[in-house]
Amino acid sequence: MLEPMDLGKLHERAQFLLGLDDVQLLQEPTSYPRRIRFPALVQANLIDGRAGRYVEIANLLPEPVTIRAIRWRNRESGVSRPVEFAEEFRTPFEIAPTIHGQAPKFYKMYIADGGDADELVITADYGNWPQEREIIPTPYFSESPVNPVPSGSVSALLAAHPFISRSGSANELMIRQGVWQVDSDIVVPAGFTLSASQGTTLEFAEGVALISFGALQFVGAEDNPLTLKGVASGNWQGLAVIRAGQKSLLRHVDVSNTSGIHRGAWQLTGGVSFYRSDVDMDDVSIKGHQGEDALNIIRSHFDISRLSVDEAFSDGFDADFTTGEIRDSEFSNIGQNTGGDAIDLSGSDVVIDGIRFESIADKAISVGEASTVRATNLTMTRVGTAAASKDGSHLDIGSVVINDVLFAGLMAYTKKPEYGPATINAENIDYKPTGPVGRVQTGSVIELDGELLEPEDLDVDLLYETVMRKGN
Repeated sequence: MLEPMDLGKLHERAQFLLGLDDVQLLQEPTSYPRRIRFPALVQANLIDGRAGRYVEIANLLPEPVTIRAIRWRNRESGVSRPVEFAEEFRTPFEIAPTIHGQAPKFYKMYIADGGDADELVITADYGNWPQEREIIPTPYFSESPVNPVPSGSVSALLAAHPFISRSGSANELMIRQGVWQVDSDIVVPAGFTLSASQGTTLEFAEGVALISFGALQFVGAEDNPLTLKGVASGNWQGLAVIRAGQKSLLRHVDVSNTSGIHRGAWQLTGGVSFYRSDVDMDDVSIKGHQGEDALNIIRSHFDISRLSVDEAFSDGFDADFTTGEIRDSEFSNIGQNTGGDAIDLSGSDVVIDGIRFESIADKAISVGEASTVRATNLTMTRVGTAAASKDGSHLDIGSVVINDVLFAGLMAYTKKPEYGPATINAENIDYKPTGPVGRVQTGSVIELDGELLEPEDLDVDLLYETVMRKGN
């Protein structure tokens, strides 16, 4: 759950951190618990299943991981005790590596004890990172007897929504022009395309979404955009295109007041989401998203121009394992209550050009998990960090105006050690704040106009517990 963040306190933490000398900053911190807040060593879930409570653990790394201990820890006293399992389980326990391209194996262990005052703590390490780490399993949904992902038929769709009809093509559905109130989900079956044009407004009731397993062709006009919004300016859940098979097109489309799609155990954090569905977007506005990602594109190719993302509760644009280009766009008022990033890329190959960033609580551009990014012609005003490359990623960045930052201009570091160091090649950076233009952790590299910046032994855990911490 994302929690509001006091920007005044964030500024205080930034000033505190910037005021530390090298010894204070770079030494091992003692005041912050070294918990893993991402599945760096193992993915662990704590589940209340139909047959009882259990913990499931998977190794996501290409190297063996050793589980050293699994214990209960009292949240108030901090006292730990062994977990009583329904069947014998001994530590240390080595989990085999996951081969690239294959699904990880989950180990399931039923628990016979534990109370509400206790939290489960897993201690683990792996060969290239021998320091033991704590992992707190994530409370997760139990297996469902039914598939929570909605499915639909054309007959049910047409019966529920009289403003949708078949067009001349056998596999094309059309939304008639007009203002329509949508009281139940629009679910487009696979193999069908849903089209809409200028003069069309869909007003969705709270808790309602548009979920399509086929491509969308939503084309408004520059002076008369196609509008998707909540009834009476309230929230609705959003738009998702899943395994469409054909490329979608959104042009001159306004989307506002989304919250993310929730259907029991099936949840999508994006207000506008594309999963394994290529998309072109031109002159699209996404405003007032109240969930984690205003726009979320996963394992897809995209071509985006003239995108506007404003007033996003957390991240503006989150792209995972994608390829594409975004240009001539703007991000404003991103993550002001939660510390979100404007553009957050993971495992992606992306070109960024001609973007304006304003009032970004955390990073304007975050490049992570072995991404390759080229970013040019950028303007950044009131951002936490202008651009960060981390975890085996490379960022080429140039022709950038950075007007003011809360913490740093450029940063290169390792957050997830299994990926390794990161690099930045920067040139023609007009950096207006006082202080160094970049900070680089030992092992990573920032080259600015042909000169290497001096590395330092940055404690990234400390950074993420303070100036880069979300939700506080």
